[in-house]
Parts: sequence; C-alpha cells; structure tokens
Amino acid sequence: MTNSLEEKREIGISIIVPLYNVAEIVGETLKSIDEQDFSNYEVLLIDDGSSDDTVQIVRSFIQGKDKFQLIEQPNAGPAAARNHGLRLAKGEYILFVDSDDLIPDFALSLMYNAAVSHQAELVTGATKRFNSEREWFIPSHLRYNIAKPGEKTIIENPELFYSIGPCAKLYHHELVKDQFFPESIRYGEDQPFVLHTLLNASKIFTVEKVVYYYRLRDGEEQSLTQSVGKDPMRILQSVFDVFDFGEKEIARSNTPEEVALEYYKRVSDIEFWASLKAIVESKDSEIQKKRLYDDFKLV
Repeated sequence: MTNSLEEKREIGISIIVPLYNVAEIVGETLKSIDEQDFSNYEVLLIDDGSSDDTVQIVRSFIQGKDKFQLIEQPNAGPAAARNHGLRLAKGEYILFVDSDDLIPDFALSLMYNAAVSHQAELVTGATKRFNSEREWFIPSHLRYNIAKPGEKTIIENPELFYSIGPCAKLYHHELVKDQFFPESIRYGEDQPFVLHTLLNASKIFTVEKVVYYYRLRDGEEQSLTQSVGKDPMRILQSVFDVFDFGEKEIARSNTPEEVALEYYKRVSDIEFWASLKAIVESKDSEIQKKRLYDDFKLV
C-alpha cells in the first residue's frame, strides 16, 4: 500500500459485529455503537446461528435504524461471521466490535479523523477490560507501552504484537482486501488476520484515548479467550496452527528476522505457555500423557 490514501467510498466505517447467544448483554453493545458522535458508518450484525433470543433483541433494537443491518447464518464460528461481514462491508475503513464489548461515544470520530489526517492504513487505541465491578488496563499493554500515541511501524514498534486482537483497530479497506480469518482455527483465529495488517501497514497511528472496553463476563457465560482451561488439548493444537499461519504470513511479507522473532516470542509467552499451564493444571493424566509425553516428549 502507499501512504497516499484517498477517500473512495461513501461510507466512512463499516462496523462488523459477530453475534452468538448474547441476548443478556448485546443491547449494551448496540447502544454504545448507536450513540457515536460520528455518523458516517454502517453496522453489519452477523448472527452466527444463535439459539437464544439474540436475534429477536437485535431486530427490536435496530428497527428504524438504517445504519444497522442484521445478517443471519448457520453456526460456523466467529471467524466465519467476521468473514461474512468483510465480504459485505462498503466502508473506507473496517472496525470489529465483539458483541459483549463497548466503545465510547467518541471512538469512531477519533480513530477516523486520525486515519485521515495521518494517512494511516491502521489506527489503534488504548483498551481496558471491565466486569460488573470494575475496569482496568491490560497488564501486558502497560508493560510494553502499547498505547503510546503517535505514528508507528511494526519494525520500529514490535511491541504492537502484544495487542494482536482484531478489535480496537481501524483498518483501511485496501489493507484487508482479500484477507480473511482462517475458519479452521477456533482459538487465536484472529491472529493471522491482524498479523497481516501489522506487517503490511506502512503507517500505523495510535490515538491518545481508550477506544475499546473488553468485557470479562461473570459466571459461566465466558468468551472463548477466557476458557483456555476447558479444552486445553484443542486449544494447544490451535496455537500450533496459529504458528503455522504466522510463518506463512511472515514469509510472504518479507519480515526482518528480528521482527519475526518478536512475534514468535509473543505467541510463546502468552498462548503457548497458557495452554501448557492449563494442561498441567487440568490434573487429567490422559491429557498430560498425550500432550506432554507422546506429542512433545517434555516429560
């Protein structure tokens, strides 16, 4: 991509929201999107075969709201839902919002204006986690100073690998042209997509405010990224699949070795060791024997 980005599309931002059994909380997410102080956007709500009242609640909320569009598909996972949205998106920029999260009312205008004024293919911002009692910054983001504002590139700022989720980022449509989330992976499936954008954006800009709030759900209704301990064998296999996708993307992008090593270190430090820890703590001898001895010869 070049740094000379021209506004070629009438819609400024396409917001893609995958939905799956979020009846109790999706209204808060929709409200946070509807209350933006930026008006030139569309919202693609991709329901991934919800079996609760999600669709009915969404239909009621978006009635009379032309910016919102509900699309239904059979259950196929979050990657397939996001990919469906990517194929339909008409915006100059793309933003992903998960159906249990929130964005402040200035998020779209702040990120869009930064993208245009700085001719950035990728815009990022600070994020926080929250639950029913409090909100807090993500420790690794603080440790690596992810939210430091200003212009960046991945070569000069490899710490951006520690913020590799698809949300809280504004992508120019040319940056993600013909790029999709691998549907064969159910954990970490967003990493190859985001890795592509980090490696191929010639200019990244980080805005100075919190633009996204990740919900940490209470009780049993946990998101996939909070459930690593529930199926550690499958999740560990997904981590290795992510490695494979990452290697291919790094090769295609002619990434310098020192930058590639920073990415591998990030995956090892977080996903790989979290999965191994879950296997050890599972106290399931069959899982431990299969993964730690038969597969990896670690014990």
